[in-house]
Amino acid sequence: YKPLTSKSAVTTKVNNMKGEENKYGFIANIVGVSATDDSLTQTTIEQYINVIGNNAIVASPIIDIENTYRTILNVVDTNKQEPIKGIATLNEDDLQIEIEVTYRKNEISKILDENGTMLSENLTTAIDTNLLGNGNYKYIVIDNVGNIKEISIKVEGLKIYIIPNLKRLKEFRDEVNAGNDFSGITVIQTADIQMNEGKYTINEETEEITFTEDAEQWEPIGNYISNRHTFNGTYDGKGYTISGIYIDNDLEYQGLFGMISSNSIIKNLGIKESKITGKNYVGGFVGDSRGTIENCLNSGIINGKGYTIGGIVGISIGTMGNCYNTGKVTGEMYHIGGIAGEFYNGTSVTNCYNMGNIVGLDINGRGDYVGGICGNFSRYIYNKLL
Repeated sequence: YKPLTSKSAVTTKVNNMKGEENKYGFIANIVGVSATDDSLTQTTIEQYINVIGNNAIVASPIIDIENTYRTILNVVDTNKQEPIKGIATLNEDDLQIEIEVTYRKNEISKILDENGTMLSENLTTAIDTNLLGNGNYKYIVIDNVGNIKEISIKVEGLKIYIIPNLKRLKEFRDEVNAGNDFSGITVIQTADIQMNEGKYTINEETEEITFTEDAEQWEPIGNYISNRHTFNGTYDGKGYTISGIYIDNDLEYQGLFGMISSNSIIKNLGIKESKITGKNYVGGFVGDSRGTIENCLNSGIINGKGYTIGGIVGISIGTMGNCYNTGKVTGEMYHIGGIAGEFYNGTSVTNCYNMGNIVGLDINGRGDYVGGICGNFSRYIYNKLL
């Protein structure tokens, strides 16, 4: 603001403060009148209190010794002030997130991560030392009277992306489907992930799985059929599983992933207690794989209403190793297999086996090109078990 030249100008400014967001107090620069004038200072404070409400707390005026005509009024409106304010920042050297409470009305009781893990107690600071990657992170601050403040930070520019739960898996899926192919980034799953908990049953005798009407259907990561976006990074399941995947439609490129690109890798992951039904290019992990699949297990049910249906992938034009399927795979046309519906020219397959039932059901009650490992291949398969 420009310097105010008179007491009346100050009064006008105070009266015009209604509706303004004032975080730092009111500065009055009054030429010709000393800021130590008790009458003037008191009048200004009283006017300011009248504007912002009777519950304001006003600290003693601070006199700027460099300018005897300036008075700074430090004012806090207790009606409008949040009980807790804080920030979260990324320490790029240690790859840790530091949480700091910058304002509190009451003493702080706890600082938690979004999973409810205690990061600090009775402190105004905390550090998240968990494995950190790109993504959105949220923290909860609770004071000793029960006020809650959520603090969030979006981490970008790192080479890893951590998936600890279903919420983060969906966020990752949405980023890929919005056009981020995760090139050069390793996505790491750090826990078993359960979808549709309590919304499906499994027949112990037939091993058939039935989902309830309100079960949530999964949209593949890299939904190639609708937006041509694919995954081009590395997904490392670290030996964990994803269960409860439910897809039931007449679309192509269906699976946990719709399509993965030539530089992509999916490894160390299991899919179980799932039922995936699509039309063409349907697989437990990927509908259409141009990349590498390693150390992956599917025990879910895979159905295809068209062609190229597999327990691990629908079609592969890349590399597969140490993968196995125990789930039932059914196709209604051709190219149906336990590991892949089709291995296209250039595919290399090593140390893979199938123990699931493979069923071809065309209009004549059978399917063409049906096999334990794959329905159709034009390259090399090593160390196979059918």
